[in-house]
Amino acid sequence: MKCLVYCPIEHTEWMKDFFPNIHPYFLKILNKPLLEYYIDFCVLNKISEIRVVKSSTSKEMEKYFRDGMQWGMDISYNLSSQGDSLDKIILKNSSFCKDSDLLIIYGFHFLNFKKDNKNINFFIKQDENKSVRSVNSAVYFLKKTKNPADIDLTKIKEDENAGFSITFLDGIKAYYDLSMNIFTNRSDDFFLPGYNNEPGVYIGRNVIYNPNSVTLKKPIMIGDNVQIRENTLIGPNSVLGNNIVIDSSSTIIKSIIYEQSYIGSDLEVNEKIVFKDQLIDPDTGSSIKVVDKFFVSSIEKNIISISVRKMVHCFFALMLIIIYFLPYSFFLIFGRSKYIKPEKREYYISKDKNLKKLVHWKILRSTFKSRMFIRFSMDKYPLYFKVLTGNILLAGNCILPKNPKSLKFISKMPVYFPGVFDFPGMLLSFPDDNEFEIHELYYCHHTNFKMNLRIIRRTLLDRLFSVRKWINK
Repeated sequence: MKCLVYCPIEHTEWMKDFFPNIHPYFLKILNKPLLEYYIDFCVLNKISEIRVVKSSTSKEMEKYFRDGMQWGMDISYNLSSQGDSLDKIILKNSSFCKDSDLLIIYGFHFLNFKKDNKNINFFIKQDENKSVRSVNSAVYFLKKTKNPADIDLTKIKEDENAGFSITFLDGIKAYYDLSMNIFTNRSDDFFLPGYNNEPGVYIGRNVIYNPNSVTLKKPIMIGDNVQIRENTLIGPNSVLGNNIVIDSSSTIIKSIIYEQSYIGSDLEVNEKIVFKDQLIDPDTGSSIKVVDKFFVSSIEKNIISISVRKMVHCFFALMLIIIYFLPYSFFLIFGRSKYIKPEKREYYISKDKNLKKLVHWKILRSTFKSRMFIRFSMDKYPLYFKVLTGNILLAGNCILPKNPKSLKFISKMPVYFPGVFDFPGMLLSFPDDNEFEIHELYYCHHTNFKMNLRIIRRTLLDRLFSVRKWINK
């Protein structure tokens, strides 16, 4: 048996207001993509081939699902056009659909089934076409035929004892209600992500929190790479996605914190959905920016004291210039290599998007000289002089090159004071765009003299003793 999955674009228009740039099939329900629930359903019913028809490409989704091998499936993809009917989709994919029993999942909906039910009535008797319908969506079973496009889907009888049902996702409230209903009442019906060592608790990988200062009330689900700061309350009935930071003294109850989101300190989130920096009320559909008063006050304080900060940064930059003068001079005289070349590039140096040409050292090949050059942070040396002139700070936000992507990022940031050393650089990691944004937001919330010193010290020491893999990059 094969499965054809198709959702018209008009079924998912509402997502643009709440989950921009998230592909409908990749919408996470309890930290699991919608399409993966479809795959589980197909595996349960011994379906080995799936054709996913989508209106737009999604590298993130295709990278996650690939060819389906990890589920023992054969997943292929095809594109639809605006206004394509299901009949037309079947015709376009006729070579896939013919000569096999065919399951069609049509519309933007969730399949309500039980993972332990291996004999769903819908598939037991396969000598007639049948369907399960809900609002504008449906699931069809078509018996083997050479011309499935000739079948009139409107005349297919509905199976009232199918053994599963479907829930149409027509808006943000339907999404929230479905998630809460599954989590509180039907979590055992599905394969949910996370380590489930006790009922109502799902914990992902690399979750960091202090159990002495963080209260977790089940049921609760926490994704991968989550940091929960002190004096916080999470749960009951709360779902935290992947790559999330919950700052100190915040409360999350009956809420969904979608992946790649940052929750500031002293916030109470109750029966809401948070998507990145948007706080969404699922009942009304209204949304606001997530802002907390301590964040605002710290930004105002930083703006007022920026001149004092620059003076302090200039002092430490001057010290580094003196300390590194002899090693840098020695390199320029004796250590120059054709594989290490300086070039000037334009970088943004303020929230107003002012540009300045800064020296960037280009490493063309990993050699002993190039590795030592980076290990001893001599690529940073020319930037110290820009700190003395007041163009940048010694420690601050990441210096971003001139391009549209940087412009978009700066416009989203509450403040932007670039520095020679930055928080993501201290971590010696290569975060994706969303993780990078979370790191920068965390720095904006917590920047102070002590933290900046730690960033400078750790970056210099970690670079010196880091593994070659990082140096090569």
